Order: sequence, then structure tokens, then C-alpha cells
Amino acid sequence: ATPERAELLRLTRQLRAHEKEAIDGCRELEARVPEEGGAVIRALLEAMALDSEKHHHLLGAVEAMLEG
Repeated sequence: ATPERAELLRLTRQLRAHEKEAIDGCRELEARVPEEGGAVIRALLEAMALDSEKHHHLLGAVEAMLEG
């Protein structure tokens, strides 16, 4: 791999790790929100986790292409 490609791969992996941290953080917060009165907050946190899962998955495809 060229130095430029290696740097792109490093950055892609870094972004994937960031998305994984976001997924885990949102799910942890969601679990801590009280049942009573917390439905909207939990729904927003779940939506954010799902969005980060999508990003994590897409970055995995980018990573695979860069590796290939």
C-alpha cells in the first residue's frame, strides 16, 4: 500500500472506532434514562445509535476497499 493509502486506511479505522464509541455511549445513556418521562430521550438516543451503526457499517466497507 502506498503511504497515502495507508494514511486513508488509518483515518478510516479511527473514524470507525469513533462511531463504535458513539454507539456504545448512546446505548449506555439510553439504559440510564428513567422509564418515567424518558421515552423521547431514549428514542433520540436509540436513533443516534442506529445512525452511528450505519456509519460504522459504511466505514467498514470503505476499509475493506482500501485493504483490497
